Amino acid sequence: MKTGIFTAFVLICASFLVGKAAGEGISAVSKPRVNQLTSELLLDKASRAFEEKNTEKAIRLFRASIKYNTRYAEAYYRLGVVYAYIRNFKEAVSCFRKAIKFRPDFPKAYLNLGSTYGQLKNYKQALFFYQKALALEENDPVIYYNIGALYSAMGKQELAQEYFAKAKELTP
Repeated sequence: MKTGIFTAFVLICASFLVGKAAGEGISAVSKPRVNQLTSELLLDKASRAFEEKNTEKAIRLFRASIKYNTRYAEAYYRLGVVYAYIRNFKEAVSCFRKAIKFRPDFPKAYLNLGSTYGQLKNYKQALFFYQKALALEENDPVIYYNIGALYSAMGKQELAQEYFAKAKELTP
């Protein structure tokens, strides 16, 4: 039995036994909890599919995960990563924005949204979201590097070099 499925099975059984001891029966496992567990299991399967470069399956499973938990920021984020990978930037933007909506303190979502806007050559939006990521993770060299690359693409070499130097300084 796969680890994620086994963990969910154990959690459901434990909830059932606790409910049984309290005289509640099977209703002790709430529907929201079952939906959460199902969503997490689907997220795990989708992530594995993406690692195997099976993007169609990954998209299908991430969407199924979201169906069970419509406010699951991590699922929206990972779905956005898949869409960015296959260069469907419109869908990627939508997913990253939803991830941020449900988890406003999600620096990787801001970073990837900035990168996606950079791919679309919308440099103003890219910089805006990179700055949001930087406000949340001020010592992340990847964010500094991406801002440097963005300034370079904009022809602002002096600013680019400042951010590249900071990225290098922060890199372990």
